[in-house]
Amino acid sequence: MMRCQDVTHLATDFLDGSLPWHRRAAFRMHLLMCRYCRTYLDQMRETLRRLRRLPPEPVPPSTKEDLLRQFEQQ
Repeated sequence: MMRCQDVTHLATDFLDGSLPWHRRAAFRMHLLMCRYCRTYLDQMRETLRRLRRLPPEPVPPSTKEDLLRQFEQQ
């Protein structure tokens, strides 16, 4: 049986679809029985939805140059 603590640790994997089928089934079963975890998951979904609407931050030129330099060194 999955616990609330398990749900909080696995919520991101559940939302992005990377949980194996048996963990996903246990996750969903727990959600059916636990309104607190349903609320938590709804909050996670809303947070992700809002984050997707934020404009991307530009990468400063100095950071971009550093990254390219490190890439070339490897």
